Amino acid sequence: MHDQDATSANAGWFWMEPWKLLRTGDFEQGLRILREEYKIKPRARETLSLGIGYLWAEMYESASAHFTAAAHAPFNGENDFAFAGAAEWHLGNMAAAIQLWREGLKAQYAVGCRVCSMTARLLVVASALEPGRVSKREAEAVLLDATERLGPTKWSGLLGRFLLGQIETSDVEHWIENRDRDVKGALLWVTDYAL
Repeated sequence: MHDQDATSANAGWFWMEPWKLLRTGDFEQGLRILREEYKIKPRARETLSLGIGYLWAEMYESASAHFTAAAHAPFNGENDFAFAGAAEWHLGNMAAAIQLWREGLKAQYAVGCRVCSMTARLLVVASALEPGRVSKREAEAVLLDATERLGPTKWSGLLGRFLLGQIETSDVEHWIENRDRDVKGALLWVTDYAL
């Protein structure tokens, strides 16, 4: 069987195995698998996985280079700008991070129903942590617009409402509890990592 065929046949393994390795601290093997998958199919999913793997391993320069290249490529996505900015933030380059998040508001593809809400949420957080670099009023106005366009039932809209102080932590927990088991597990993992 050709390597690419083997990869397709083992897609479930490729998706779960690297994360198990990264979570247990085997960054070398986990990233090796993610790099192989990205080399075979450099699509959005593989781009995101490899870049987040770099972030998880605290390889912020690699994450920044990876996501910045993706962000400035044709068919860029909001995720690329969001995570490139996160890497820059970890490197202490707050101005570069904020610039990437502002650019991400205009990305060709957005995660939440074609609404760039992730970068808007990151700008709100930046306005709280670095008030001299980002106007809280500006960041909240951008997030409010994105949240209203998403509506109250979307995960991204819910997080936006939480950051704007419109709902409490218990509201977020209640929303997660009412999801099916698989979705609930993924959301809890994301909230543990992100919040």
